[in-house]
Amino acid sequence: MSLNKKLLLYTVTSLTILILVLGFLSYQEVRQNVEEEAYRICERLVAEVEASRSYVREVLRPKTANFVKSGEFVPEMMSASFVARSIFERFLKLYPDYHIKFASFNPRNPINKADKVEIEILNYFEQEFELDHKWEGIVSRKDQEYFTVARSFPLKKACLRCHGDPNDAPKSLVEKYGNVNGFGMKVGDITMYSVGTT
Repeated sequence: MSLNKKLLLYTVTSLTILILVLGFLSYQEVRQNVEEEAYRICERLVAEVEASRSYVREVLRPKTANFVKSGEFVPEMMSASFVARSIFERFLKLYPDYHIKFASFNPRNPINKADKVEIEILNYFEQEFELDHKWEGIVSRKDQEYFTVARSFPLKKACLRCHGDPNDAPKSLVEKYGNVNGFGMKVGDITMYSVGTT
């Protein structure tokens, strides 16, 4: 093989390797940027979930309590999870590529029953208990990968009125939902918000 052919082969091989390496590095950087942006979006949505629930707990529920009979409970105005779930069901109609869930081991609404992956995350939160614990990763749902952010929500004493002993709960709540789902919890038990995007 002549020197010119060897030089040409060396140059083509070197350029091919360089293009492949640069292409791979470029792909990795773009993927990392996409992942970071997806997690940021999910983090914002988790904050919006908590903001809506906080508004119900701190403003709407106390205000509503002034207008309903003593011991009554109107989920559409007094349940933070009911209101937030209703808001995000409307959001999901507009943006079906998101997954939003308030997962727990024994939820009142069966749609919030923790699946296999969420059980692992809830167990992780319980073992690594912090008041404000976050998990992020990629979760497969129906053959689709979701960049997911989950945040723990430990139950507080005020939550036990509707999630502790059903005998202490508002009568209308037990009549509507029964005395099993969503009950039997104690202070510190973990539920979580989970938001994912494709």
